[in-house]
Amino acid sequence: MRIEKALAVETADFRDNGTILRMYQQATRDGRETAPLKKRKRGEYRDIPVPRWLWDMIRDLPDGPLMIGNGERRYQLYGTVYERFMNAADKAGIPAGFTPHSLRHAFTSAMLIKSVPITGVAHWLGHRDVRVTYRIYDHLVPSAAARAIAVLDEEYAEWSKPAKK
Repeated sequence: MRIEKALAVETADFRDNGTILRMYQQATRDGRETAPLKKRKRGEYRDIPVPRWLWDMIRDLPDGPLMIGNGERRYQLYGTVYERFMNAADKAGIPAGFTPHSLRHAFTSAMLIKSVPITGVAHWLGHRDVRVTYRIYDHLVPSAAARAIAVLDEEYAEWSKPAKK
């Protein structure tokens, strides 16, 4: 997700025993308040699956933002988070050019490479039209023909097993 959305995540936004994150707002860049999701009306949301390890890390945190602001700000400042990320990436030896937004691409790439349906991925990214997702990530979408061949080969292998006596 984009930084503004990540900043607005609160413990109360997790549903179904922490397996779903309901995104319905993003923090403003000054960290003082929230706004509706990009190109959405207030109250519109999308649900995103959450890995168990993440829920295990945060389930006992107090109510409120996961990244608490300072002073009169409820949320962290966009620029502060961006700068801290870039400094940490540099210290970790991550190549230049890897930004917080790169994590969004890494998430999408991992999902599509592992054959998670692009319709779900598009929804989680907040793309109203799956064609947007496809236009950006079509090189990662497994070939339907290649998948069909693999399925047919698997079925043939199953059918071809010698009968048990």
